[in-house]
Amino acid sequence: MFQRYSATSILLATLLLISGVTAQKNIKSTTPRFQLPENTIEGTDYMSKTIILKVSNTYRSLCSDKDVNYPQLKLLMQELGVKSFGKIYPYEQQPRRMYNERGQKLTDLSLIYEYKYTTATPLQTALNKLAMLGIFDYAEPHVIPKLSYTVNDPSVNTQYHIAKISAPQAWDISKGDTTVIIGITDTGTDPNHPDLKENIKHNYNDPVDGVDNDGDGYIDNFSGWDVAMLDNDPTWQGSAHGVHVSGIAAASTDNSTGVAGVGFNCKFLPVKIADSGGNLIASYTGIQYAASHGC
Repeated sequence: MFQRYSATSILLATLLLISGVTAQKNIKSTTPRFQLPENTIEGTDYMSKTIILKVSNTYRSLCSDKDVNYPQLKLLMQELGVKSFGKIYPYEQQPRRMYNERGQKLTDLSLIYEYKYTTATPLQTALNKLAMLGIFDYAEPHVIPKLSYTVNDPSVNTQYHIAKISAPQAWDISKGDTTVIIGITDTGTDPNHPDLKENIKHNYNDPVDGVDNDGDGYIDNFSGWDVAMLDNDPTWQGSAHGVHVSGIAAASTDNSTGVAGVGFNCKFLPVKIADSGGNLIASYTGIQYAASHGC
């Protein structure tokens, strides 16, 4: 026996079907897509027409050293052209266990391929077409490695800590910013030192004129403050320890002078917390001053 459906129920079913299709389209359109970082250059930052692919373990049975037997992939590679395709590590095997004895997850290198194509298709377009097949853990450019940033400060090789903390590798990622202020609460600094004077953070709201122009309670604190001696001169006394600390953190870097400061482009605010003999007598007051003045 056939059921009878009213016009209303048919219309409702049709609307539900249409809305379902629309929802599917919307889901697909919002799928995250790979985008090359800004200011990167093909042939300089990454290899031209070259893609690194990691096949998902689900598709392992389709993989050989020079092929992944997946029909949609073959069609796409035919569209993009094939200069070469193969495993990067053909002699690597799938790890027998997921974690090592320290509980660290082991990396499977056995399903990583390099693909070089021949057409004029932009790399970003090719990457996204491959990723949308759904058989790869990732599809990414073949990044060209570069040497770590090398500064021209003549005494940088005498600075044990620079290599110890991998500062050059960090500078490849960020060289700091002049808006970042490092507070140095110590025995004082040397405001005339050729490697320090350019990186002192000045308070332009309170120039040296005998007036507390910015109303912060400190007169003429243009170049830091001495919270121990209660004046606007943070020049070191008794011990040059603060000068060394200032240089380690914030010496002018890549200026062909002296040493390199880890902060590179960052500024520093000298806050002297020591008396004339170099004894630290105002540590907490100094920290409070630094924090309240932008450090």
